[in-house]
Order: sequence, then structure tokens, then C-alpha cells
Amino acid sequence: MICKNGDCQYCTEDSDCGEGKSCVDDACQDVERCKNGTCSGGKICVGEFCVHCNRHSDCPLDKACVKGLCEIVKCKDQTDCLNGQVCVKGECTVPKPECKDSRDCKADQACHDKKCVDSTKCTCTSDSECRGYICDCDCRKCESDLECGQDKFCGERGICHVDWTQCEGCGVIYKDAKGQRVCDRCGCMPSGAECDKDCMCYSGVCVFDSEQGKKVCSHCRNNKECGTEDYHYCSSSATCRIDERRVIP
Repeated sequence: MICKNGDCQYCTEDSDCGEGKSCVDDACQDVERCKNGTCSGGKICVGEFCVHCNRHSDCPLDKACVKGLCEIVKCKDQTDCLNGQVCVKGECTVPKPECKDSRDCKADQACHDKKCVDSTKCTCTSDSECRGYICDCDCRKCESDLECGQDKFCGERGICHVDWTQCEGCGVIYKDAKGQRVCDRCGCMPSGAECDKDCMCYSGVCVFDSEQGKKVCSHCRNNKECGTEDYHYCSSSATCRIDERRVIP
């Protein structure tokens, strides 16, 4: 509050405040005004003023947006906190994950959605079973290059695959069963791996070429199994007809 005419009052305009301060929400605050819609220091322009946040999603997970500032929220119980937060010792915070990967869990458990679960309920046990996806108890799309391991990156489809730019001239050496270096348009992969005309090679796996429209993958070589959604591959013992992003046996 400010002292005006001998009384403590709320400010009503910027002139009520001292130099370098603005009247925001009836209080004098050190607030930066937007300049041509831009702000400094990573702040965002809301109306006339530069603020640290405009909504909760602008703040770290353990904080909330309160009058343009990212602050830790005080709480009495869980209902005072945002989704994904818990009330601990009077403050809303994000619970620590139980695990980052299955190595953080017991021998008969696997890490799924940051929690240790019974591994018998999982659909996969290693990344190799997911054909380019990440094994997180169930196969899921990758979110960052770090999840994909050495010499691979996370592509637009959420599939880990070889960085093709490194394969020019086989700069990254991959060897086939005979110990020969191999590199083709699909990236470095074992020799002899080919796809039929309705499929394309992606991350060393034959997948349905969506650009060709509705097609039938009569077979995709290399004994691949039948997949789902936008990642289609077939085994020699199954015929998969791709129709409207579904696999129909």
C-alpha cells in the first residue's frame, strides 16, 4: 500500500508508485512494461506488462502461476494442489519417481510410467523386442535422443534409428554376418535386408509405406512380426492388410 493524503491506500495508477514501479493488482510492483510486445529475461508479455507466467503450464512442475509469478503453493491437503502434485509438509510438490528404468526395480519388476510394476504384466523385456520403440514395460515412442543409445536418434515417428547423415560412406561402421561393412538408403544395416514394393525400410525394419495409400504387405523380409498403428511390419507367416492406420490380419 502507499501513503496518500495521510492515509494508507491501494494504488490506482502508475503515478502513485515510485520510479521504476507500476501499479498492478492495486499494488506497486517492480514490473517491466512490454516493449513492442516483447520482454527481456525470458518473461512473456501479457497485456502491457512482462510477467514470468500467464498459466500454470508456464511454470516448473513443482510451482504454480500466481499473479504472474511462478511460486510454490501452500496447501492443507491434496485438493489445494495441481494435477501431478502432492501436498507434503504444507507445500505442493512433485513426487519423486519410483524408478527411471528397470534397473531401479527388483529383479521380478520392471519400470513403467516411473513406477515399479510386476514384470509378468509387461509386453516387452528389452528395446530389441520393440523394433525401434523404447521398452518401458510396454513398447512406447521415444521422447529424446538420449533414450535411443549410441549412434541413434529419436525420429519424428518416435522411433529410434540410425542417424543417416553418419552413414555416408559408412562413416559409422556396421557389420553384417560376414563381417562386411554395409550402408544403404535406410542407413547402415545388415546386407540382404530388403523390403517388398509396398513397404519402405525404416530403422532396419520393413514398414508400410503410407505414401502409397492402402496397400497389402504380402510379406516383409527378415522374419519381422506384425505391428500396429503407424509402425507396420510383417512376418513370413502372416499377411497384414493396412487399412486406415489399422493392421487387419
